[in-house]
Amino acid sequence: ARKVTAGSTNHYEQAVKLQDYFAVNGGFTYNTRVQVGSGSAAIARFLKDKQGFCVHFSFAMASMARTLGIPARVAVGFTPGSPQSDGSMSVGLRDAHAWPELYFEGVGWTRFEPTPNRGSVPAYTQTNTPGSDSPTVPKPSTSTSAAPSTAPSASSNCLAEQKKLDACPSQSALATVGSKNDGTPWFQILGYTLAGLL
Repeated sequence: ARKVTAGSTNHYEQAVKLQDYFAVNGGFTYNTRVQVGSGSAAIARFLKDKQGFCVHFSFAMASMARTLGIPARVAVGFTPGSPQSDGSMSVGLRDAHAWPELYFEGVGWTRFEPTPNRGSVPAYTQTNTPGSDSPTVPKPSTSTSAAPSTAPSASSNCLAEQKKLDACPSQSALATVGSKNDGTPWFQILGYTLAGLL
């Protein structure tokens, strides 16, 4: 975990690097036909073979986060499903999914998506630059960050439940997450956004 997160200056950056290691640049592949097992032996085999499905990715990321001192848990549920012609979403057994949630003081439990090509990668963990397919940690800014907007996001990374509650973070709020400037810290911005859900 320390090797994967080398150069990180805080737990959030470590978490994003762990997510990217599994989903983008660690050479892992999604495969549901892997040897079954449980406990640390199953995680060790997954890390060696570099293939598995959402349960493997989630438990491995949660375990590695814990070795770095980041509280972590694994949540089990469903991805948003498939859009239907009438505007509804169809959710079935093929949409069953597991993902890790890491705890950050002042923010709470925060979802991550280490499984390649499954679920939706949270927008607050990625910054897409032209010519790059991999998410990166936001670069520090010298300008003051904008206050979070209450407008719903047009992002497809916003969960259906958040859309129903009109609680999707705006792109301007997401752009400031993780920045190291003299403005409001990223965890406060995320906290304000989450408080809007209440």
